[in-house]
Amino acid sequence: IAASRDGPLAASRLTLLANEVFVCLMELLHAQNPRRKPSLTHGERSVAMFLDRLEDALDEPWTLELMAEEAGRARTRFAHHCRKLTNRAPMGYLQQQRVEMAKRMLADNRRTITDVALDCGFASSAYFSSVFRRHVQCSPREYRARQQK
Repeated sequence: IAASRDGPLAASRLTLLANEVFVCLMELLHAQNPRRKPSLTHGERSVAMFLDRLEDALDEPWTLELMAEEAGRARTRFAHHCRKLTNRAPMGYLQQQRVEMAKRMLADNRRTITDVALDCGFASSAYFSSVFRRHVQCSPREYRARQQK
């Protein structure tokens, strides 16, 4: 095997492998079919794509810096585009999405409130309860009880 890497075919094999990676990436991009809005600038588009992906990663320990880095924008530009797209500051939008996810989980009634809090990315159930109450005007326990009626 080592001899085949050093032979004259090594460059050809490397080219074939690089082409295969490129084709796989193109197929992946085509399969995802990201929606494009011509009205969005490049920066807005990258932030919008990040915000779409954020729903699947709400349990991550996000900071403004990490979100901006993930979207490929500077913090201030990321915050500007996020505010323009969602009418919220990035961390406020993140909290809102986490609370919406928690509402769906609480209605299911299979997990404890602490488990819901942790699964939604909150550091503690106490912090989760205060954020939830601010957004929904009732405690998670009261919300769950209302959903069961």
